Amino acid sequence: EEARDRLNEAVAVMNRAQIAPGMTVADIGAGEGYYTVRLAQRVGKDGRVLAEDIMPAVRDALAERAARERLDNVSVRLGAPA
Repeated sequence: EEARDRLNEAVAVMNRAQIAPGMTVADIGAGEGYYTVRLAQRVGKDGRVLAEDIMPAVRDALAERAARERLDNVSVRLGAPA
């Protein structure tokens, strides 16, 4: 994550997608939550991040991270493979 942050990857993507405070956004294929965490910060307490992954263990790890980092505006769900 540090290398990606040094390149301002998430900031560039969120700016291009015009992510703003108060929005509800989805992180499909959220994995370990690189974008989930940064989206949660960007949308703020009045926004929501819906994070989804199809792997139960990955989803569980992300849910634990969201709780540990007190990301109260994040909902983590298990998706179904297409």
